This record gives sequence, structure tokens and C-alpha cells, in this order.
Amino acid sequence: MKKLTAILFALVLLVICACTPPLPATNVTENTAIPDQQTDQNIDQSQNTDNDQTADQSVPVEEATAVQIYCGENNMEITLADTVSAVAFAEKLQNGDITIKMHGYGDFEMVGGLGFSLERDDQQMTTTVGDVILYSGNQIVIFYGSNSWAYTKIGTINGATREGLLAFFGGTAEVSVTFSLH
Repeated sequence: MKKLTAILFALVLLVICACTPPLPATNVTENTAIPDQQTDQNIDQSQNTDNDQTADQSVPVEEATAVQIYCGENNMEITLADTVSAVAFAEKLQNGDITIKMHGYGDFEMVGGLGFSLERDDQQMTTTVGDVILYSGNQIVIFYGSNSWAYTKIGTINGATREGLLAFFGGTAEVSVTFSLH
């Protein structure tokens, strides 16, 4: 009798588990090229909304071709790529600037967690200096070197050099970086 009860209990659990929708995945990376840095400690602020922003100051997403990037007193311009991720990123920036904490990794990139995910269309590529990439759907990577992997390109920093980017970031220690459409 105890065996029959145990078997029935196991079958009921199996049916319940099979009928329950899966929980959404969290903190999952598809590979280990970049460690997942998506923690609350690493996100300075995922999004700020400027309530004083007027319609005259905003850039329609379909017209957005560039994003400003700020690190301390330094700023550079990113020319947006023609990808789903670049469009999704520009749409997020419509709500206000996005500030993330980034740090150096592998002596060729700065990486930081967005705090949210963007649509992506990863393609195998070899990055070059100045490429701004979406990695794993929720991390921004800015390359001051080169790497081959499957990424979705967001854009390219205009006129970037390795030395210029290292100076822009002040090295490879953790820094706050702000992205803006304005």
C-alpha cells in the first residue's frame, strides 16, 4: 500500500510540474566570453526620466542616428547601427538617459549590465575598436580591442582609437557611463 501511495504521489507531482508554465530565466548567460555583471550593485541607475523634457527636445526614434556617451567630463558620439538592438536602445533612451557602471574585461573591452533586456539578433562577428555591442541581451560592451563572438551591434563610436577610449574611460577601473539621445 505504501508503494502504491508513493507511486501515485510521484505521478501527481509529475503532472503538476508538466502543467505548470516555466519560470522566466534570470541571470542566464549564453556563453562565458564575458562574466555576467548584472547585479543591483553594478547598476548605477538603469533609466532616468526627465520630467521636464519637452516634445521639442526629444528625437523621434525613427530619426535617431546617434547617441551621446558621457564618462565624467568626457563625451563621444555613437553612430547607431541598423539593427533591432539599436532601435530598441534608442526607444529606451526616449524615456531618458541611461547610466550604467562599466569595467574593463580581458584587456579589450568595457562591459556593464543594463538592468533590462533588449531585443537582439546575434551574428558571428569580429569586433573592432569603437564597436558598441549588445551582449546576452542585457549588457553593453564597448570595445577598445578586438574579439570574435556572436553579438548584436548597437553602433560605433566615431573616430575611436584604443588610446582615446582608454583615456575616455580613465583606464579600465569601474566607471559610470551615461548614454543619451540629446
